[in-house]
This record gives sequence, structure tokens and C-alpha cells, in this order.
Amino acid sequence: LGFGGRTLGDDVAKYVNTAETERFHKGLLLYGLEHAKRAIRETRRALLVEGYVDVLGAVAAGVEGTVASMGTALTTEQARLLARFADEVVLGYDGDTAGETACQRALPILLAEGLTVRRARFPEGEDPDSLRRKAGAPALRAAVDQAEDYVLAEIERRVPADLHRHPHGRGQAGRAVVELLRAVPDPIARYGYGRLAADRLGVPAQLLWQRLGVGRESLP
Repeated sequence: LGFGGRTLGDDVAKYVNTAETERFHKGLLLYGLEHAKRAIRETRRALLVEGYVDVLGAVAAGVEGTVASMGTALTTEQARLLARFADEVVLGYDGDTAGETACQRALPILLAEGLTVRRARFPEGEDPDSLRRKAGAPALRAAVDQAEDYVLAEIERRVPADLHRHPHGRGQAGRAVVELLRAVPDPIARYGYGRLAADRLGVPAQLLWQRLGVGRESLP
């Protein structure tokens, strides 16, 4: 389809790819999928990383079902492609501010395709390949296996533990949680997350359902 490369040294461009052609559209492709799809089908889980070297590093550590979004922001088409093979996606983006931002942007895109989303946590400044080289393959595998439910993590981030002291902030947090839960298509999963979010907010769950446009007759 095309060429994809990762520059070394101090090059301005981190990724060097073939120009867009009839066959090569970065936003429609997942690097490594041809080799990873058997393992993904078997486990129903994929590790999604940012770039080519991270795929190679993860596979070298024994995480076969690893793909990358071609060094660009995740697209709806890529998430849809993943959903053909996986039920769960572990986000293995870099352990820095940019990586966290990329995860937050990818979350609603993956949720909209009905995927369960988990987040692998790496030390500050580390990515899958650098963690493997620095701490060894078992450390990378453990980070993937221990990946947290990313929706729950985002609920906790958006609703700080001491929020009950700040009524104004509680309203803002409620709106942020509703925005997050709108992306969860499965009503049972959305209900479960909503109950947990309501408990953390300290409000009746019905308040969240009203904001989500769920009628009273739909509530247990």
C-alpha cells in the first residue's frame, strides 16, 4: 500500500510516509493489522499504540495483537476496523501529557464503535518500546495486562473526590460525565457507569439520566 517510516535522531518529522494515494490513506489503515489480527481475534483484545516502533517493541515483548494508528490521531474508520476483530482495546499511548490528550480524544471514538476501552499506564516519558528496553518485556506485558477501565478513570478524573464541597463544580463535573457517557452505545454499560458516576457526584442517578435524555420508564 505504501511506505511508513520512523525517523531517528533530531529530524523535524517524526514519521515519514508515502504521500496519500488511491490505496494509501493513513486514516483508513492500522499498521501491523495484517500480522496482529489472528491474535486479536483469539483474545478479542488489541493493544493500540501510536507508532511503528511501538508496535515492533510490543510484539518483541510478546504482545502479538498490537497495531498503530500510523502516527496520527485515531480516526473513526480505524476504530471501526478494530471493532471487526476486537471487543476490547487497550490504549498504549505515551506516558506524557500529549499521550494523555491523545487517549482522551480516542476514547469517545472507540466507545462509539461498541469497544471496551482500557488504558495502559507507563512511567512519565516512556512509551511501549522504551519501557521494554529499560525495564524488560515483563514490565510492558504487566502494564498491558493491568490496564485500567478508561471510562472509570475518566469519571474519577472529571469528578474529584472532594467535589462535594463545591456545588458549582459538581454541576460542571456532571455535564462532563454526561458528555462522556453519551459515547457509550450499550444502555446497560451506560447505566452501570452512570450509577458509579452518580455515587461519586453524590446525586441521584435519575439526574444524570434526565441529562442523557433517558425517560423514567427506562430506568430500573
